[in-house]
Amino acid sequence: MRCHREEEVAYIVRELKSCAMENNIPIVVCSQLCRVVGTRSQSDLSLSDLRETRSIEQDSDVIILFSKGQGVVAKNRLGKVGKFEWEFDEEYLTFRSKANCEDKSCVRQNEVLSA
Repeated sequence: MRCHREEEVAYIVRELKSCAMENNIPIVVCSQLCRVVGTRSQSDLSLSDLRETRSIEQDSDVIILFSKGQGVVAKNRLGKVGKFEWEFDEEYLTFRSKANCEDKSCVRQNEVLSA
């Protein structure tokens, strides 16, 4: 059963990648993290925490993992990887990068997205 699910996810990811390339558009896909993430510290987020990770990891250009106020750019073909802090703005229903990230390994939003 598990193998069949991984094949389904791989097919979907390949089709989304193909659509993005054909139309020259970004596509944002959300994927669930493994349950074991909740038992570790947030700074330990990695690509292996994605469910059905093989095809997602292989075909994605950028992978950003989110957890309670901290994120990790785990893969970025055209830019930096690293940690960043984020917050939810309830008034505007948006997420944004915290400006006061003091950790030297933090990356800013413009560093992540610029190539």
